[in-house]
Amino acid sequence: MMRFSSFDLDRVTGHFRRSKAWTILAASAAVGALGGLFYAIVLALPLYSSAATVVVRGGSGELSQSGAVAMTRRATAAASGADAIALLDGFLVQEYLSSPDAMREVDSRVQLFDMFPGGSWDPAHPLPLNPSPEAKLAFYRSVVNVHYSLTRQTVEIEGRAKRPDQAARIAQATINIAEDFINRYNARVRNDLLATSEATVREAADNVATAQAAMRALRNSTGRLDPEAEANRIGAVIQQLEIQRAGAVAERDALRSLGAPGGNPKVIELDSRVSTLERFIENERTKLVGSTAAISGNISSFENANADLLMAQETLTEARSQRLVAQTNLTRQQRYLLTVSSPTAPSQHSWPRHFLSLLAGAAIGLIAAMLWLLFTRAFAVD
Repeated sequence: MMRFSSFDLDRVTGHFRRSKAWTILAASAAVGALGGLFYAIVLALPLYSSAATVVVRGGSGELSQSGAVAMTRRATAAASGADAIALLDGFLVQEYLSSPDAMREVDSRVQLFDMFPGGSWDPAHPLPLNPSPEAKLAFYRSVVNVHYSLTRQTVEIEGRAKRPDQAARIAQATINIAEDFINRYNARVRNDLLATSEATVREAADNVATAQAAMRALRNSTGRLDPEAEANRIGAVIQQLEIQRAGAVAERDALRSLGAPGGNPKVIELDSRVSTLERFIENERTKLVGSTAAISGNISSFENANADLLMAQETLTEARSQRLVAQTNLTRQQRYLLTVSSPTAPSQHSWPRHFLSLLAGAAIGLIAAMLWLLFTRAFAVD
């Protein structure tokens, strides 16, 4: 057999047999088991556990679909990273529920630390009589266990306390603050997505109101509703009068060419009619140009006011369209917390587990004895 100068396996096993090492190991295991039992009976903090399961969901727009359309949308969402978003939401809730802010929320709702007035000497759940913020946080995390399940994509919540009803209250309070956290998230998303679009719509509506007021003021000051339409109407009247004048002139000239004297009653009538038509035409032209009250002086002002009004109305329409897009995006990004299983008051302690504590103590004692024997006997000098 191969031998080493500092370690000889045969010598070690021989020492084991000669020194009754098995007795030492058995005694160490027994002492460890007693230590574990002492921990379970004296030091350990007796706790009841109440568990709950919640899931974070979003994109409520998909819920209104059904059949093949819904299946197609879900497949497309999965392909575009919906699973990654759900994963992020779950871990986000887990991180928040393990934060100091969540600890303060739970304590304010159920007086968490008042449930343990004498503190705790349990090494697994330590709580000094005058705990620091760090000690409080460590104790909170030991009695409020939050875990996100990757396989099921659910958030598992477990509340622990000295009494069953207290454990259920802690778990329920944790669910409630998770819902509040999701609501704050939704409010922040709403503010980020809709605040700008809502402000743009309000500004555009104010601009439309201002343009309408300017148009009303211009109409009141000029006494005209639409100078351009009025000018078109006057132009049509002038055209009709010109046609009538041209007909009268042609008829008069025809009579003169036939030798009718200037005193002919028909010629006199036509001369009078031509003069009247020319006077009417001049009056209508004066309404368009040539006087302080002429329409031409108001057309430019009305065109500018009308252009401002149309621009404001188009801007308002576009702003409302953008707000609709923002509302659609908001619906897709809204989140809600769904309770899969609610916490209930347990009937049995979940901590400590006496049998497991006894086994753990025995294993620790056995391992310590084996290490001690190996290091003290293997390198012993004859």
